[in-house]
Amino acid sequence: MLACLSVLALMLLSDFSPPPADDIPALDQGGGELTCLVLSSRTTAKGHVLNLTDAGGNLAKAFCPLDVAGAAPPDGALVRIVAEPSSDDPGFLFVRELEILQGPGGKD
Repeated sequence: MLACLSVLALMLLSDFSPPPADDIPALDQGGGELTCLVLSSRTTAKGHVLNLTDAGGNLAKAFCPLDVAGAAPPDGALVRIVAEPSSDDPGFLFVRELEILQGPGGKD
């Protein structure tokens, strides 16, 4: 019984956040966290298609469902995303979380 409680306590205290990635190519199939810049976006019936770039100049398209972000982040915004690459095209990402860190032109 004590062993079960210990395992449960370890699970509750464990950090299940995705690993940070240095750039878009470093995202593995399990996904990861990345900071990038929104170059442009367009909204579809089911979500937002984002054109992103990372600090190294790598480009990717990403799909962000409406339940993750109701409104598309503005062009030029710095965002933190948790995403995983498509198995068919590693340059296309599926966004699971999105947080706007800084608005366009450095405005919050």
